[in-house]
Amino acid sequence: SKGVRFNFKVYRKRTDKYGFIRDFKEYVAEKLDENQNVISEALTPKGNLRRIQVNSAWEYFKAKQRDLLSTSQTAAIYAQRKIDVEPIFGKMKASLRFHRFSVRGLDRVRKEAGIVIMALNIQKLVTLVANSKSKRIGRENKDRFLVLFHYKETSYVTASPVLFN
Repeated sequence: SKGVRFNFKVYRKRTDKYGFIRDFKEYVAEKLDENQNVISEALTPKGNLRRIQVNSAWEYFKAKQRDLLSTSQTAAIYAQRKIDVEPIFGKMKASLRFHRFSVRGLDRVRKEAGIVIMALNIQKLVTLVANSKSKRIGRENKDRFLVLFHYKETSYVTASPVLFN
């Protein structure tokens, strides 16, 4: 950066908290220019030489994804996500006030997610029937449909911990 040259120094390995090992190449800035003057941009505020670490595997996969997303077909699929997926999470947050899971463990989370998705589907069905102006659904059938969901919705009790074991 800013005309500073970096030279390869050493290979490094770093292990994250999950035990995954990442390989890096470490580069160190050249301290002096051609005239043997100190390059101020090559030094940190404390006066040490600047170092950068490059994960070549990470850079490779980033470049690969960037290339994939730059094609028109892949870009169209990715753009569709904003239409297909994002509004669902918005509804979960806004209308159901569902911001985080209240249980731990994959099996319990799946069950809680299922309940949330059921609630979203019930909301959709009730909205469909309420907004329907079709002649197939008469007034008496519409009322029965809404009462059915109202009855089921109110018949659920707060889940006991035993249910999720």
